[in-house]
Amino acid sequence: RDLSGKGNDGTLDGASWSPSSSDNAIVVFSHTETIDLTVTPINDQVVLDVPGAHQLFEDQKVRLDGIVVSEPEDVTAENLVEEKDLEVKVTLSVDEGMIHLNSTDNIIFLEDTRDINGRIVILGRIPDINHALTGIVYDPDPNYNGSDVLTIDIDDMTNGLGRAVTLVTKTIDLTIDA
Repeated sequence: RDLSGKGNDGTLDGASWSPSSSDNAIVVFSHTETIDLTVTPINDQVVLDVPGAHQLFEDQKVRLDGIVVSEPEDVTAENLVEEKDLEVKVTLSVDEGMIHLNSTDNIIFLEDTRDINGRIVILGRIPDINHALTGIVYDPDPNYNGSDVLTIDIDDMTNGLGRAVTLVTKTIDLTIDA
């Protein structure tokens, strides 16, 4: 039987086919459309893992392991982004002591802060930041006993997406016994 109809650009509009009662064939028609989609990237939330509370004695330093920054949703094979490509700004602060970073390699100190201070603001790529935060040391003020809190703020600097910044803040409670 004949398939008939009119069309433009290789398509058949109003195509019709009428099988006869003697046809024992399976007839399949297919139609393909192309739809253009625009996917707008968003800046996903930065992730900050921190350890639990710590207890120490007066005039004793404590090493804080387990502080890790990541951006699992922004790091994808589809958009060819790796953590080494993403920068973050980190603010660390305590009221009753000083913080000492594990490393200062490949990081930039901001806001006139420096290592071994009560407040540190740094900028760097995620692997370098995580290296700096691995095993940071908290050193309470001399003869101080009581409570302190290490506050960690992460600003993901929009990570090149030109969209809203994502921020995350977490704390680690510190108890200094006499």
